[in-house]
Amino acid sequence: MTNEQKVGRMHGVPLTERGIDAVRRDPAAGAPPYVNVPWVAGGAPRPMPEDRRATAAFPSGHPLSPSLRGWPAYDTSLLERHQWSPQDGGFAPQALDELIADESRSTASSRPPLTGPVC
Repeated sequence: MTNEQKVGRMHGVPLTERGIDAVRRDPAAGAPPYVNVPWVAGGAPRPMPEDRRATAAFPSGHPLSPSLRGWPAYDTSLLERHQWSPQDGGFAPQALDELIADESRSTASSRPPLTGPVC
């Protein structure tokens, strides 16, 4: 099995850990690579305190899965920069279509042009 096949089958906590390991190697890397916005602000991760992670929940009240708790255990700066995590440590409610629209506007000028057939 190739490395790409192994990654394709990876999910949950192992996938989150793999992502965090990659960011540890290069915290200043772009997120995504075509945008000059580092994964970790200032190059030094700021983990969410364990007591807050234990009670972290979606705005609906549903708890975060173990894989979703993994990223705040490593760093909260990305969540704060995008206003996905307010000062109280909760998670800001945002509809998926709003999130996509916000991200599209913020990266439109730096995103590589789409090529190939239009679906």
